[in-house]
Amino acid sequence: MISIIVPVYNVAEYLSRCVASVLKQSYKDWELILINDGSTDQSGTLCQQYAQSDVRIRALHQENQGQAVARNAGLEAAQGEYLAFCDADDWLTPDFLTQGLAALLESKADLVTANYYHYHHNGQIKPVFSMSGPEGVFDNRQAMKFLLANEGTSSSVGARIYRRELFEGLRFIPGRLFEDAAISHRLFQRAKQVAFLRQPMMYYLKREGSTMSRRDQQIRLDELQAASERYWAVRQTYDDELATLAFASYLYDLIHVKECFLLEDYPLTKLAPYETMLRTELAKYRYRFWQYLPGRKKIEAGFLLYGNIGLVFGVKLMRRWRKK
Repeated sequence: MISIIVPVYNVAEYLSRCVASVLKQSYKDWELILINDGSTDQSGTLCQQYAQSDVRIRALHQENQGQAVARNAGLEAAQGEYLAFCDADDWLTPDFLTQGLAALLESKADLVTANYYHYHHNGQIKPVFSMSGPEGVFDNRQAMKFLLANEGTSSSVGARIYRRELFEGLRFIPGRLFEDAAISHRLFQRAKQVAFLRQPMMYYLKREGSTMSRRDQQIRLDELQAASERYWAVRQTYDDELATLAFASYLYDLIHVKECFLLEDYPLTKLAPYETMLRTELAKYRYRFWQYLPGRKKIEAGFLLYGNIGLVFGVKLMRRWRKK
């Protein structure tokens, strides 16, 4: 059995599409666990109705405690040998479970990760990762390298199927808003082998108000905290090449968060510990990390490392463009 865990919070207008995509799966041995996280719209009622309509669907209800706690509740309730996660505003392709489980069993990997589509409200649909990206079975080190490079996979826990054992003693961190990024690298550390599929197996809805689209101060700080934890985990466990790549990934996230702080006029003092860490670790890599940054990020990294003047100027231009 595959347990599909779906946290639900005020997504009544999207939930039916998500549930329907599970019901249409060509593989039938699954259970769907809907965790209503204190919704104030009709989401909780819908969860209960779905549970009454199919014995494979269960509805759990809790006071609002955030997505991490909801996912943990799903993990505790799950009865399947394998686990999958889907957000309530996203949905699965009909063969996600069939193809994902086949790849997992044939390769004897610990998790399978697939490509996924970005679905925009304007109707535009496109794969997130290149269709010429990695495909096949890779050992622990190579899989971690792909994760750090955002190549064929990302820090999202969606579009994957996991062996249940990977989560033994491991849970999402309560209160974290970037709970995916805080746990994804730890799952990859535990996996001896990872199977990659180029074919998109999930639709990810890009909408206003979702965690990934918001610039809230705490969300961005949680993003940076996850990047910091990932860097130290890689630095202490893997070779120098992967540590360098993890450092470049951390720098990339710091640039993004600082841009958001400048755009929203958040206090930059909140970022001081992360910038101090950046400069302390910088000497170790002697700019070897530069090769792992995309072109535009190389310029922004220069602004960040040698003062904020260029970065502030760029953000001011962005502000002016937004006002227009």
